[in-house]
Amino acid sequence: MPRTIDSHAHLVPSSFLARVARREFAGVTAHDGAGGLRLHFGDRPSRPVFPALYDLGRRLDYLNRHGIDVQIVSNFAAAFGYALPEESASAYCSAYNEEISRVETETGGILRGLATVPLQFPDAAAQVLREAVAGYRLHGVEIGTNIAGAQLDETRFYPFWTAAEEMGVPIMLHPINTVARERLSDFYLENFLGNPFDTTIAAARLMLGGVFDRFPGLRVFLVHGGGYTLFGRGRIEHGQQKRSEPRAAHPAGHYLRRNIYVDTVVFDPAALRLELEVIGSERILLGTDCPFDMGQDEGAAFVRAVVPRREQAAILGGNAARLFAI
Repeated sequence: MPRTIDSHAHLVPSSFLARVARREFAGVTAHDGAGGLRLHFGDRPSRPVFPALYDLGRRLDYLNRHGIDVQIVSNFAAAFGYALPEESASAYCSAYNEEISRVETETGGILRGLATVPLQFPDAAAQVLREAVAGYRLHGVEIGTNIAGAQLDETRFYPFWTAAEEMGVPIMLHPINTVARERLSDFYLENFLGNPFDTTIAAARLMLGGVFDRFPGLRVFLVHGGGYTLFGRGRIEHGQQKRSEPRAAHPAGHYLRRNIYVDTVVFDPAALRLELEVIGSERILLGTDCPFDMGQDEGAAFVRAVVPRREQAAILGGNAARLFAI
């Protein structure tokens, strides 16, 4: 039977948290307090690092309960470390990568890791990425949808894109530091709307800013169904015909079917069917966003209920196996 692979989940190894607690990295500390353990970057605390983020026993039990054979795990956005100075940021990311690779060994490959890199320093990020893939055998890299407010199409990030393309490393984009936070402060809208909107902005800038033209071999994985990118494809393409500002050489749909993958964390059957129509079953990956409350724990059952049987195996695991080389 084909393996079921969850491509969108988060894990922070307890061994990595212990290294932070020992103050191995300048500018970041760990403190217990109200709501549990938090990482502090200077005077800015992260969201709580709750047990489901680091307890391997809980995670393996979760996988068994939900029929998942392999889970691809990555850092959580509040712990990317984009505020750290260069030397500390590189050491911090390398330590995460080292510890997540140990988790893969410890679990016999049930959990497979994605790297974290200090993308606020693109040359250093390229070096840390090479180390993560060649040295720690990680399967891809996770980055934010913006880097402390800097946009991903800025030329200063070209060294990172160059390294990722040369190495054939898939890149997972995860929302962080979302726009219009002051208008989204109520009702948890920063997550409900802000997260998918920031993903949409990042994807549009990669397409319209010419990044995919300059680096055509990039493979970018957009979580949360790609945000609103697929729904907005028609409007973007209309704008490309009518306006001079976009720098893309091709219509948006060209990049969606060449460079971009999306996950199934959309909750609505109509949204998953839109993915099938716009991007195709060969570019959709099962996701859960485990262990967060905005995740979709029954992701595999959701796929089986919505997707035609002939296309299920690819989404449930085949596409991820190819993209992440597992």
